[in-house]
Amino acid sequence: MISLIWAKSSKPLSKLIRWSLNEDCSHFAICFDRRIVFHSDLRGVHIEWLEDFAKAHDIVHCLFMPSLSLETEELIYQSSISISGRMYDYLGLLYFGYRLFLLKMFKSPLPKVNKWGSAHLDMCIEVSTVLDPIIPALPNISMTSPHQLFEYMENFAKGEQ
Repeated sequence: MISLIWAKSSKPLSKLIRWSLNEDCSHFAICFDRRIVFHSDLRGVHIEWLEDFAKAHDIVHCLFMPSLSLETEELIYQSSISISGRMYDYLGLLYFGYRLFLLKMFKSPLPKVNKWGSAHLDMCIEVSTVLDPIIPALPNISMTSPHQLFEYMENFAKGEQ
Protein backbone atom coordinates (compact mmCIF):
# COMPACT_ATOMS: atom_id res chain seq x y z
CA MET A 1 0.00 0.00 0.00
CA ILE A 2 1.17 3.51 -0.83
CA SER A 3 0.34 6.48 1.35
CA LEU A 4 1.16 10.11 0.72
CA ILE A 5 2.38 12.10 3.70
CA TRP A 6 2.53 15.81 4.40
CA ALA A 7 4.49 16.76 7.49
CA LYS A 8 6.06 19.52 9.52
CA SER A 9 8.95 19.65 11.96
CA SER A 10 10.35 21.92 14.63
CA LYS A 11 13.36 22.76 12.44
CA PRO A 12 13.80 26.42 11.41
CA LEU A 13 13.27 25.79 7.68
CA SER A 14 9.96 24.04 8.32
CA LYS A 15 8.80 26.86 10.58
CA LEU A 16 9.88 29.47 8.04
CA ILE A 17 8.04 27.76 5.17
CA ARG A 18 4.84 27.38 7.20
CA TRP A 19 5.00 30.95 8.52
CA SER A 20 5.69 32.43 5.06
CA LEU A 21 2.82 30.57 3.43
CA ASN A 22 0.42 30.52 6.39
CA GLU A 23 0.08 26.77 5.82
CA ASP A 24 0.14 23.75 8.11
CA CYS A 25 2.79 21.59 6.44
CA SER A 26 6.23 22.06 4.94
CA HIS A 27 7.26 18.65 3.65
CA PHE A 28 5.99 15.88 1.35
CA ALA A 29 6.90 12.18 1.35
CA ILE A 30 5.69 8.88 -0.09
CA CYS A 31 5.34 5.87 2.19
CA PHE A 32 5.40 2.27 0.97
CA ASP A 33 3.77 -0.52 2.99
CA ARG A 34 3.55 1.75 6.06
CA ARG A 35 7.27 1.13 6.62
CA ILE A 36 9.49 2.79 4.02
CA VAL A 37 9.47 6.55 3.36
CA PHE A 38 10.76 8.10 0.15
CA HIS A 39 11.45 11.84 0.26
CA SER A 40 13.90 14.65 -0.39
CA ASP A 41 15.38 16.84 2.29
CA LEU A 42 18.54 18.93 2.54
CA ARG A 43 20.57 15.69 2.35
CA GLY A 44 19.01 14.83 -1.03
CA VAL A 45 16.54 12.24 -2.28
CA HIS A 46 16.55 9.11 -0.16
CA ILE A 47 14.63 6.30 1.48
CA GLU A 48 14.35 5.75 5.22
CA TRP A 49 12.27 3.80 7.69
CA LEU A 50 8.94 5.38 8.68
CA GLU A 51 9.93 5.06 12.33
CA ASP A 52 13.00 7.26 11.74
CA PHE A 53 11.03 9.73 9.61
CA ALA A 54 8.40 10.05 12.36
CA LYS A 55 11.07 10.93 14.93
CA ALA A 56 11.90 14.10 12.99
CA HIS A 57 8.47 14.97 11.55
CA ASP A 58 4.89 15.42 12.69
CA ILE A 59 2.47 14.02 10.11
CA VAL A 60 -0.18 16.62 9.27
CA HIS A 61 -2.03 14.99 6.34
CA CYS A 62 -2.05 11.48 4.91
CA LEU A 63 -3.76 10.12 1.81
CA PHE A 64 -3.96 6.36 1.29
CA MET A 65 -3.89 4.81 -2.18
CA PRO A 66 -5.51 1.45 -1.30
CA SER A 67 -6.72 0.17 -4.66
CA LEU A 68 -3.50 0.10 -6.66
CA SER A 69 -2.38 -3.06 -8.41
CA LEU A 70 0.88 -4.64 -7.33
CA GLU A 71 2.30 -3.80 -10.76
CA THR A 72 1.48 -0.09 -10.33
CA GLU A 73 2.92 -0.02 -6.82
CA GLU A 74 6.08 -1.72 -8.07
CA LEU A 75 6.39 0.79 -10.94
CA ILE A 76 6.16 3.70 -8.49
CA TYR A 77 8.63 2.03 -6.11
CA GLN A 78 11.11 1.39 -8.94
CA SER A 79 10.75 5.01 -10.10
CA SER A 80 11.50 6.11 -6.53
CA ILE A 81 14.59 3.92 -6.40
CA SER A 82 15.78 5.31 -9.74
CA ILE A 83 15.92 8.90 -8.45
CA SER A 84 17.10 8.02 -4.95
CA GLY A 85 20.52 9.52 -4.37
CA ARG A 86 19.89 12.70 -6.34
CA MET A 87 21.16 15.88 -4.73
CA TYR A 88 18.82 18.45 -3.21
CA ASP A 89 17.99 21.51 -5.34
CA TYR A 90 19.63 24.21 -3.18
CA LEU A 91 19.38 26.92 -5.84
CA GLY A 92 15.72 26.08 -6.35
CA LEU A 93 15.18 26.33 -2.58
CA LEU A 94 17.02 29.66 -2.48
CA TYR A 95 14.76 31.06 -5.21
CA PHE A 96 11.67 29.63 -3.49
CA GLY A 97 12.81 31.28 -0.24
CA TYR A 98 13.46 34.59 -1.99
CA ARG A 99 9.96 34.48 -3.48
CA LEU A 100 8.48 33.54 -0.07
CA PHE A 101 10.15 36.65 1.36
CA LEU A 102 8.59 38.80 -1.38
CA LEU A 103 5.22 37.14 -0.78
CA LYS A 104 5.28 37.64 2.97
CA MET A 105 6.70 41.17 3.01
CA PHE A 106 5.25 42.70 -0.16
CA LYS A 107 2.31 40.40 -1.03
CA SER A 108 4.04 39.62 -4.34
CA PRO A 109 2.51 36.37 -5.66
CA LEU A 110 4.65 33.31 -6.22
CA PRO A 111 5.67 32.90 -9.87
CA LYS A 112 4.70 29.79 -11.81
CA VAL A 113 8.31 28.85 -12.62
CA ASN A 114 11.32 28.41 -10.34
CA LYS A 115 13.95 30.30 -12.36
CA TRP A 116 16.88 28.81 -10.43
CA GLY A 117 15.58 25.25 -10.12
CA SER A 118 17.23 22.28 -11.81
CA ALA A 119 15.48 19.46 -13.65
CA HIS A 120 18.05 17.00 -12.25
CA LEU A 121 17.82 17.99 -8.58
CA ASP A 122 14.78 17.65 -6.34
CA MET A 123 13.06 19.50 -3.54
CA CYS A 124 10.59 17.46 -1.50
CA ILE A 125 7.50 18.24 -3.57
CA GLU A 126 9.25 17.24 -6.78
CA VAL A 127 9.52 13.60 -5.71
CA SER A 128 5.75 13.46 -6.30
CA THR A 129 6.51 13.12 -10.02
CA VAL A 130 7.13 9.38 -9.46
CA LEU A 131 3.36 9.13 -8.90
CA ASP A 132 2.65 9.92 -12.58
CA PRO A 133 1.18 6.44 -13.21
CA ILE A 134 -1.68 7.29 -10.82
CA ILE A 135 -1.68 11.10 -10.42
CA PRO A 136 -0.39 13.40 -13.17
CA ALA A 137 2.28 15.79 -11.89
CA LEU A 138 1.46 19.44 -11.59
CA PRO A 139 3.17 21.57 -14.23
CA ASN A 140 6.05 23.64 -12.82
CA ILE A 141 5.79 21.82 -9.52
CA SER A 142 8.92 23.46 -8.09
CA MET A 143 6.89 26.56 -7.13
CA THR A 144 4.08 24.55 -5.54
CA SER A 145 3.88 24.52 -1.77
CA PRO A 146 3.49 21.21 0.06
CA HIS A 147 -0.04 22.19 1.13
CA GLN A 148 -1.01 23.13 -2.45
CA LEU A 149 0.23 19.70 -3.50
CA PHE A 150 -1.93 18.14 -0.78
CA GLU A 151 -5.02 20.01 -2.01
CA TYR A 152 -4.33 18.97 -5.61
CA MET A 153 -3.85 15.30 -4.72
CA GLU A 154 -6.81 15.25 -2.34
CA ASN A 155 -9.05 16.71 -5.05
CA PHE A 156 -7.61 14.27 -7.59
CA ALA A 157 -8.37 11.34 -5.26
CA LYS A 158 -11.95 12.61 -4.94
CA GLY A 159 -12.23 12.83 -8.75
CA GLU A 160 -12.43 16.63 -8.78
CA GLN A 161 -9.50 17.21 -11.16
